[in-house]
Amino acid sequence: MTKRAITQRSSTTVSNLPRLPANSTVAGCRPTKRCSGPAAPAAERGVRLLMRRSQLTGALVACALVLLSASIAVSADAVRVAGVYSNLHYNKEGGDLLGAEILIFPSKGPTTFSALVQLAEGGAPFSVLVPVLVTGSKVEFTIPEGGPYGGLRFSGSVSRTELVGRWSSGSAFGGGDREQLKRGKSYWQ
Repeated sequence: MTKRAITQRSSTTVSNLPRLPANSTVAGCRPTKRCSGPAAPAAERGVRLLMRRSQLTGALVACALVLLSASIAVSADAVRVAGVYSNLHYNKEGGDLLGAEILIFPSKGPTTFSALVQLAEGGAPFSVLVPVLVTGSKVEFTIPEGGPYGGLRFSGSVSRTELVGRWSSGSAFGGGDREQLKRGKSYWQ
């Protein structure tokens, strides 16, 4: 067949088809009603599968977005305050134990956290249990009056790897300098 014959034949075939009224059925299906006739089950199945696929795709995309936004929110606030922070070390030259170690842990009470604080300036460390005020990644506590470091206040910030802060008032421990305590195991382990 030539190209002209194909064109004439296809245009003749299309022009010979009867036009259907708007409320008529094609293969037993109306736009506003359920399909009927021999082709109906396959047509309905195809439409239902397409609808289910698009609904599932939409649901999966929505779930992925929710999980992604939740993981971003969690990772922004994911710094755990509880842990062991220490720069306690043995000085071989003087035979002294120097530094500080702070163990922060959850507890009952108004602050919901407590800390076992150990301070060493050459001998056996001074140890005390104190309530800790935690606000986000910021921590604050004060050693109670009545001991060698009474009134000594610590204010710092926790990260995934360390606790960095300053001692103030009370005794001269730390001298107001920046204190950097690495997160990890206790000196005593």
